[in-house]
Amino acid sequence: MRRILLATVFFPACAFADQIDATSRITDVTVYPYGAQITRVVTFEAPAGAHDLMIGNLPAETYAEALRIAPGDGVTLGSYALRGELLPPPAPRLTEAAAGAKSEVERLEAAERVAILGIDAIQTQINAANAQVEFLKGVKVEPTVDATSAAALRDIAKMIGEEVRLAGDSARAAAGEMLVAQADLVKLRAELATARAAYEASSYDGTLYAGLNVKVDVAAAGENSVTITQFIQNASWRPVYDMRLEREGDASLTVQRGVLVSQDTGEDWDHVKLTLSTANPSAQAMPSVLYPEYRSITEEQKLEAEGRARYGTVAESDLAYAEPTSEPAPAVTAAADYVGQALMQGDVVVYAYGALADVESGVTDLRLALDEVVLTPEITARAVPRADATAFLMAEFTNNGDEVLLPGTAYLYRDGTLIGSTGIAAVQSGEETELAFGAIEGLRLTRDMPIRAEGERGLIVSSNASEEVAVLEVENLTDEAWDVRLMDLVPYSEQEDLEITWTADLPVTEENVDGQRGIMAWDFPLAAGETKAVTLTTTIAWPDGMVLQ
Repeated sequence: MRRILLATVFFPACAFADQIDATSRITDVTVYPYGAQITRVVTFEAPAGAHDLMIGNLPAETYAEALRIAPGDGVTLGSYALRGELLPPPAPRLTEAAAGAKSEVERLEAAERVAILGIDAIQTQINAANAQVEFLKGVKVEPTVDATSAAALRDIAKMIGEEVRLAGDSARAAAGEMLVAQADLVKLRAELATARAAYEASSYDGTLYAGLNVKVDVAAAGENSVTITQFIQNASWRPVYDMRLEREGDASLTVQRGVLVSQDTGEDWDHVKLTLSTANPSAQAMPSVLYPEYRSITEEQKLEAEGRARYGTVAESDLAYAEPTSEPAPAVTAAADYVGQALMQGDVVVYAYGALADVESGVTDLRLALDEVVLTPEITARAVPRADATAFLMAEFTNNGDEVLLPGTAYLYRDGTLIGSTGIAAVQSGEETELAFGAIEGLRLTRDMPIRAEGERGLIVSSNASEEVAVLEVENLTDEAWDVRLMDLVPYSEQEDLEITWTADLPVTEENVDGQRGIMAWDFPLAAGETKAVTLTTTIAWPDGMVLQ
């Protein structure tokens, strides 16, 4: 990994007498469509004077040219450079799994201490019983000739024997408890070793970190800080929408905006201020370069000879063209090698997420909710019987919000039911657009060509003419009325000799829809249970001897 010295301002080497170890904390992240800018703050305690500040928790894939360092109040920066070797994390990364493993280790360590205390108590009990036995065995009683004294002596001897037996029983019972307690301790320690291994595995995943050495001069003793910003590659975001269309009463379209954030930088973003920008630092930043384009001409026979020579076949006539050309063609670098395409176009849009965010490394498409806007749609049923068997619900609306709707994936809900998803293009504030919200199964479409008297269907073709008759029909099997937009097409021509005429038994509402020549539309209401039919006749004529294409 390349490590480059960044700054060129140096303090005298003899002034740096100590090293201060510190870690950085990520506070702000700006995510771009590809990449992110990380802002991290380093706070450290230091006496006044010059110091080596070692920051040990930057991601391993940190590049010196992408780093920028700003001093806090009272701090002067000297040189700074990335260390050549990679470091383990300065402290365990306490993930959720690591926290659980740590708790288990602490529980087992406490149980181990209790078990050891229990074994000590049992050992004390054994020692007391053995001491009692030894004491009783050492008791000596002087015999007398008095009968009464003899009886008392027998009682004393019996008592000592009984006490020795009881103490021995107690010692043996405690020894049995000791065996069980020791076996339990061995088992507990095995569980503890396993838990400790699990904790180590979960708290350190093998990720290596880069160390950044910064030379600082501190004006006053106490807490000081520096701020580091860097650009990293392994992060991205994209818009996502829930479009909720409700038709009951006054129709409404609620646009719930959200974003999908992904990052694999090797470190978690915990409680950071998150900003989402449409700027694209990874895109082409300069215009493409044009290069002179060399052209030349040559004799056709010579060109054929060069072709035969290339494939190993040389004719006698080619010998006249065996000499190299007097003017070699210049080397030309293809302009395509320098051509790039900006992934985002137009003005930069920036979204500030409203709360501190947590984004773990390795997460893909973490969804964060933004805001929502309620729009007023105009609902129609789009009928294209030439291609579809049912009509489709269309919602036309104006983006009356203050912000652009960025290109992204929209999940479509109609009256509370998810009916699919679609990609949407950018919709500027104040711009009109439309979205399809699925098929209307109760609006059935047909496009028939009726049988003519001659027994042929609605298309008649002669040597210089063609006539087509088509019946476009929309049948409403639902229990509600619909505003229908029926669409079909007729061919068009740009040749004067090719004449195209058409007629329809229902006046056309719009010709050349959206500037597309020959596309036409009929707008009409269709009541529940009603059927509407339009007969469209198209005639094409051309001169004799010509062929229609």
